[in-house]
Amino acid sequence: MEYAIVPMLPNHWPAVRGIYGVGMASGYATFETELPDWEKWDCNHRKDCRLVALERCEENSADVPLD
Repeated sequence: MEYAIVPMLPNHWPAVRGIYGVGMASGYATFETELPDWEKWDCNHRKDCRLVALERCEENSADVPLD
């Protein structure tokens, strides 16, 4: 498989939010107790180091978020 590391965009948030929730459930990832919506998360996190790994699809060479 081939992956691309790209800047996180707002449309990546649903997948990132799911991963963030798994981290929250572990009890080790954050002090937050509720999953934030995009606006709250966006305001509270640095904008210059947001990256996501996207899996490159063979059929159409489009990048899709990893779940």
